[in-house]
Amino acid sequence: MLGEASTTEIARNKLEAYYPVAVAILDAGLTCSASLPCPAEMGASIHISGTGSSVVDTVFVCRSTGSVPRRTLAVTTEEFVFLVAGDLDKLREGGLQPTKGDIRCIVFGHLIRMAIWNLKNGWDATLPVQKKLSLLGLQVASLPQPAAIEEPFSLAEFPLLRLTVNESLMDYESEAEECRF
Repeated sequence: MLGEASTTEIARNKLEAYYPVAVAILDAGLTCSASLPCPAEMGASIHISGTGSSVVDTVFVCRSTGSVPRRTLAVTTEEFVFLVAGDLDKLREGGLQPTKGDIRCIVFGHLIRMAIWNLKNGWDATLPVQKKLSLLGLQVASLPQPAAIEEPFSLAEFPLLRLTVNESLMDYESEAEECRF
């Protein structure tokens, strides 16, 4: 049925590793209505334990039609930081202590989600694969850089920053507008 959600899950530590998944989502005529971090089985790995590597997977919720809250359509570094901070809060509520790798995974998920969103209307699934990967790469490069989004989470003043981010975006968050696709 049109508009029903399907999900794709990946766990990667390089942004480019997400590109083939994003191209496949676009080729299928879908958009990514959410990217959700969730604890993965890697948390139990003796090779990962204590390394700071990611123990979360990113789940992309994909749909052909629907709507998304306007506040989730990040453009600026600050808007991406706001989304990542919210995801980290939810993981902590679930008993997970996010690592630097987890933060990176969440950032990558939101960047790929927004690249898909920005490309969805003009996407040409008939282009050669290398051209599609190149177009996706250009779109990702036009978004805030991962390091700039991750930086506030490495500061000792993170709790103060978190309050500042919430406060400055409060009016924006309260907008009940939905964006249809």
